[in-house]
Amino acid sequence: MYLEQAAIEDTLSKVAGCARGSLLAFDYFTTETLESTMLYWRYGRAAAKAVGGPLKFGVDSTPPSRERLSELLRSCGLAIFEQHVLGRETTKKRAWGGFAIAVVQ
Repeated sequence: MYLEQAAIEDTLSKVAGCARGSLLAFDYFTTETLESTMLYWRYGRAAAKAVGGPLKFGVDSTPPSRERLSELLRSCGLAIFEQHVLGRETTKKRAWGGFAIAVVQ
């Protein structure tokens, strides 16, 4: 969330070069967090920026976000092993982040 997309993809691609079956656990934000006009998220983005850690990357939040995360991981040579969204996700409401474990195939 604090890195540019290119740095995220580069890191994931490097992890994909590890031994088959290796796992990577991580948390992430979705673009909902970066784009929301809700006061809570506007304040959160401003606070992160104020302390020198502006939010720069989020997984596409188009439901289902699991598919968007899977696409990102697959493009870097990884697959989802486990994933849990944060926030309620429906066809009309977007998840704001999640926790995931990726596996090297």
